[in-house]
Amino acid sequence: MKNNKKRKEQDVIMKTKLQAQSFFALCAQKVAPTVAAPPRIHPNSITAPKIAISKVISPTPKPLMSKGDPLAFQLLSSLQRRINFLPQDTEQAVIDHPLATFSGDPVGCVRDGEDAWETWDGPLHGLLQKDPKELTKLIVLGPQGLQGLHCFLSYLISEHGVQGCLLEGKLE
Repeated sequence: MKNNKKRKEQDVIMKTKLQAQSFFALCAQKVAPTVAAPPRIHPNSITAPKIAISKVISPTPKPLMSKGDPLAFQLLSSLQRRINFLPQDTEQAVIDHPLATFSGDPVGCVRDGEDAWETWDGPLHGLLQKDPKELTKLIVLGPQGLQGLHCFLSYLISEHGVQGCLLEGKLE
């Protein structure tokens, strides 16, 4: 009887200690997001031009070269070469793939007066700055895949002046 009472007291003391430890343990702060994610780009059959993806994506976009940063276009060319050398049996992206966010007609993805890089750096960083194992899931073809990302980045570079030095870490 005495042993049972002692054991019960020890159990209560241990429970109290565990509760105190969990109460004072460090936990992640709950911080509200400071940057709102931009809206997803959805393909729109009315506004999106019906052009074959091979015409939209060229290894060196000649007409746009004068409007953008040479390093940025070099990175785009490198990305295009890598896409072109992917095996033919590479999976095609579907509409709910993470890269599908960047598919469709990019016109209007940056509101007037906004900085394109400030708007899209967060979503690009969240998607492309991962360990190599997770990045292999992003190797998919099609308009909702790497080709769509290439078109989107081409638009940001040529129409909004995004510099190559900003994209370098994400694309390499």
